[in-house]
Amino acid sequence: MLLVYPSRSLPGGPGTVRYTVPEAASAGGVADDLGRLGVVDSPLLFSSYLSLRGAGTRLRRGRTVELPLGATPRDVAQRLARGFGGKTVRVTIP
Repeated sequence: MLLVYPSRSLPGGPGTVRYTVPEAASAGGVADDLGRLGVVDSPLLFSSYLSLRGAGTRLRRGRTVELPLGATPRDVAQRLARGFGGKTVRVTIP
């Protein structure tokens, strides 16, 4: 389930939601907020995803982020947490 969940698009039409991550935010609290705003369809599943990926401890507390409606859970998590997501690595082969 967590192999498919991060890459599937969430329900939602065009548009974005501005969300300020609370200073005392937890993965569960953020997921509940985003469920009420229509950004995620299952706060429990999204909270579990954030926690399992370690993003729950790296939330951008106090920051306002733009969250596109219909984004994937991975995209939403990347906007909410520091150091979450893919990194670009440059390799030079002589």
